[in-house]
Amino acid sequence: MTDRYLSCLCAYKTRSCEFAYANLYAWEDAYDTKLCDCGSFFLIMFRISSGTACFMPPVGENADMKQYLSLVLQTAKQNGENEVGFSAFSKEEADRLCRIAPEVSFMPDRGNFDYLYEVEPLVTYSGKKLHSKRNHMNKFLSLYDGRYSFERITGKNAAECISFNREWSKINESYDTGSLGEEEKCAVTMLENFDAMGLCGGIMRVDGKVCGYTLAEETCPGSDTVVVHIEKALYDIEGVYPAMFSMFLASFGGKYKYVNREDDVNDDGLRKSKLSYNPVQFVEKYDGMLTL
Repeated sequence: MTDRYLSCLCAYKTRSCEFAYANLYAWEDAYDTKLCDCGSFFLIMFRISSGTACFMPPVGENADMKQYLSLVLQTAKQNGENEVGFSAFSKEEADRLCRIAPEVSFMPDRGNFDYLYEVEPLVTYSGKKLHSKRNHMNKFLSLYDGRYSFERITGKNAAECISFNREWSKINESYDTGSLGEEEKCAVTMLENFDAMGLCGGIMRVDGKVCGYTLAEETCPGSDTVVVHIEKALYDIEGVYPAMFSMFLASFGGKYKYVNREDDVNDDGLRKSKLSYNPVQFVEKYDGMLTL
């Protein structure tokens, strides 16, 4: 199943974070995610908090949208659904579906747009637009000169990230809006299956202790884009976030052209932060609804 999905994903050619295999696997319990091999494409269904069944676009090369819609309606009927949602569609995919099902209305989901950046400028924070990031990184390098180290995550040191994640969650529990618990479960799932999932990541240490980590994967095998799923660090260590991000990207030695840092979930602070890294593009996503 995994190899078949990855094969279809490579043919699908997307830079969206939504379809990355480890991402789907880690959030499976939270969203009751189901993958179905339909031959030329994969059908992905999940449920939102209201219980509504939602379907992502068909994952495959030039998938037949009529066949896709037929399978969606068949699945919905079998499950006794009164309505179905469509999630994470590109504008082109939404238009294709609306041509055969004009009763489906799509709207852009701005809070779910992925932020896409060119890797090269973020390794050194070159240019005027990234000047403040360069200053923050240099502050970190100055303050912790001779005390910090960066290393790639492996199956052997992943457990240290799990312990750090628990510590980070306790420190930040007063800011929890209800998602930290699920996010921590997701992180643990990824870290416990780090090698099997083909993940990558980096650990920042100060005085030998973990003070931050980044967890990521390719959008699909051989992609020019790496997607960062989780990025956590101690806020009281000045400049650790831009320094860790720079060192993580530098560790690939130019392997990737782009880095996807996922969405901002309509959080003003998160949006301001992600915009400050100067994205070159958004991976736009459109959501729709169909009453049965």
